[in-house]
Amino acid sequence: MKILSILLAVLLVAGCGVRASGTIPGGPAPNVSAVGIALFFVSNGKVSLVLRPGPEPPLPEILNTLGAGPNAFERAAGFSTAIPAKAAPITVMMDESSVDVHISMAPSALSELAVEQLACTALANQPTVAPGGEVRLAGDGQRIDISCPQISLR
Repeated sequence: MKILSILLAVLLVAGCGVRASGTIPGGPAPNVSAVGIALFFVSNGKVSLVLRPGPEPPLPEILNTLGAGPNAFERAAGFSTAIPAKAAPITVMMDESSVDVHISMAPSALSELAVEQLACTALANQPTVAPGGEVRLAGDGQRIDISCPQISLR
């Protein structure tokens, strides 16, 4: 029994046989893009990016999704929308420097959060528009030019 105790103590002191070594440097972090639809919803009084998994639909469909609001999972995480349902249908035209978004109401009737939601979502999902591009938001005879402070440098 004493020999077994000594043998067990020797094994514990010897460890598993792995020798100590210096720091082993790793390579650079992988450069991966997140896949999904970039939607900007409201959380804690601010517009925040939500990445919704799935294939990217056309931009008008994406913008109309904002008016429909977050899905159940996004709502449970505390997200909401500031865009009223009566802003739909939303239509879009684009060129290299801007996105023209037409809503079914006057832009002045939207809150600042709703305007930012539309601008950020439109620019995030339109890679042909140059960084710092603008959204022309129009409806009911009014037009405003807006940008997204969150993605001005892509």
